[in-house]
Amino acid sequence: MLTKFLNLGFISNAPFDRIQRLYAIPTVQTFWSVVKKVIHEVMKDVLSGDGRNDSPGFSAQYCVYSLMEAMTKVIVDLKVKDKRETGGNSTVMEVAALKTLLEHLIETMNIVEITTDASTSVMAMVKKLKG
Repeated sequence: MLTKFLNLGFISNAPFDRIQRLYAIPTVQTFWSVVKKVIHEVMKDVLSGDGRNDSPGFSAQYCVYSLMEAMTKVIVDLKVKDKRETGGNSTVMEVAALKTLLEHLIETMNIVEITTDASTSVMAMVKKLKG
């Protein structure tokens, strides 16, 4: 609306979306892949993690779970989980996102310790992955 009131030209949604899809998103994804590879090679084996939902309670649609290296506080990896990926159950999104992250990171890192919230379902899932 600001550009309309100022009589400024601005690109419409379709060209903006096309630029995002063809140039911006692939560039960011490529850069993040390179950075993650370096991080996984260099980082230590103690990780801290937590999930954050897009809204409180049982109505959350998305959960972003982030893992960071404990000493340097560098984000090692993150995973966005959609409620539809967990059968419509938003309460298990955090556990599902962490499980996906750990299964991937076990291949590239030697994880010795994970610090997370006191969720019994997260602790049970980590114990199951270890054993």
